[in-house]
Amino acid sequence: MANDNRLISVGSFAAKTAVMGPGRRACLWVAGCDRNCPHCATPEYHRADANPLSDVQAIFDRVLRAKDKYGLEGFSISGGEPFAQAPALAELCRLIRPLGLSTLCWTGYRESELRGSAAPPGAADLLAELDVLIDGPFVYEQVCGDLPLRGSGNQRLRLLTDRYCENDFADLAGQFEIVNDGQLTDKNQLVLRGVIDIEVFRTITDALGITVMEK
Repeated sequence: MANDNRLISVGSFAAKTAVMGPGRRACLWVAGCDRNCPHCATPEYHRADANPLSDVQAIFDRVLRAKDKYGLEGFSISGGEPFAQAPALAELCRLIRPLGLSTLCWTGYRESELRGSAAPPGAADLLAELDVLIDGPFVYEQVCGDLPLRGSGNQRLRLLTDRYCENDFADLAGQFEIVNDGQLTDKNQLVLRGVIDIEVFRTITDALGITVMEK
């Protein structure tokens, strides 16, 4: 795990996506998570030491370029577990919000845990920079595809500011993107972005002989 408050262990980055929150957004998938939720959709992001470190300023510069190029509405953070790197991500969001972009973050923690005495270092600082939090561990037995931006029914959409209302998320239920990101190969490798009923999607892609990297 990155131990410098200006370094982030990066899983991947998308300059533009339409399924990781309201409007067009840049999205950062961080690497590093020890929660080990069964059937996690992104196990490739569990190990922080297997992914590159990037400086907060370098990621901000990528978001700034994407904003100018694509007219972004916001910035989203997934993973991995973002709150394992809360201090650096809080600093990143402090730079991003003055651009007029909204901020949204997924976490396997419950909001009450993040505000409690045993919260990860920097949790309060990151929460203070977020407009939206989607909290709670992924629970395979409660998997669903009809709740906006939530993979299982126990997870909650927390509006931390008045930037959005719940209706702003209604159209995001069950949406996903399939993109090649320059990675399309003779093995038909594609990239999936979004939050859907993953078992249904795997059934379809297995039947088609498609290997999917889930993000």
